[in-house]
Amino acid sequence: MKGQHDYSKISGPTGPLVYPAGHVWIHHLLYELTDGGKNMELAQHIYGVLYIATLVTTCAIYRKARGVPNWVLLLLPLSKRLHSIFVLRLFNDCWAVLLTQLAILTAQYGFDDASGLLFSAAVSVKMNVLLYLPALLVIWFKQKGPSATFVRMLKIAATQVVFALAFLKENPWAYARGAFNLGRVFLYKWTVNWRFVDEDTFLSPQWALGLLAGHLTVLCAFAWFRWCQRDGGAWNVLVRGWRFPVLPAGMAVVTPDCMFASALTTFCADEPT
Repeated sequence: MKGQHDYSKISGPTGPLVYPAGHVWIHHLLYELTDGGKNMELAQHIYGVLYIATLVTTCAIYRKARGVPNWVLLLLPLSKRLHSIFVLRLFNDCWAVLLTQLAILTAQYGFDDASGLLFSAAVSVKMNVLLYLPALLVIWFKQKGPSATFVRMLKIAATQVVFALAFLKENPWAYARGAFNLGRVFLYKWTVNWRFVDEDTFLSPQWALGLLAGHLTVLCAFAWFRWCQRDGGAWNVLVRGWRFPVLPAGMAVVTPDCMFASALTTFCADEPT
């Protein structure tokens, strides 16, 4: 807000800036709307609307998937943690999740370009949205083939550049290192899912590598045994994609239920949500 666009020189009360440019623009707008962050009641009202919009979008995804029983929807408004994340703590996860949910919903309806743009917008808010990418790549590869998948990835990369253009012009390396730092170590006091291990274990590189290996193993298992099962197996999908790069690599229709299940699987490792 003071004209500084070098990511390495931007910091706040909680430390250096470690989120992509979309996060900055959203919170810049919130800062203006809430009188410099003083009108917290208005901020909570905004996040309350965001919370309702996220629930509505989630219900729409479930409805389109059709494979989800109605009683599951009753669990959504009962989540104390969701209330805390949205209305009490005002996390940036809230914006990232809504954009990602909208990306899934538009993909279920067949609006591929809109889905890609919304996914890219979500990534620009928080890097952990990239956890959805493996499922999206499988879906796109099966639906459109490798050539169209590559083009879609280029579009996502291009929109990331647009979001971050002001910072990339100033210091591109500082932006990439700050916004997409894959080696960043998280503080033990913020973890919820891994509270049962001691702090030394949580901060050790062996633990991080073990979690990464476990996550990649689960992704490979789902890709090999589940996501491509109706297409004759992952190997057959890869072979068809290699032989006919401009044609769909899958044999079976990718249904809205398949999209929902694939996206849910790949995001299971996220800590905040």
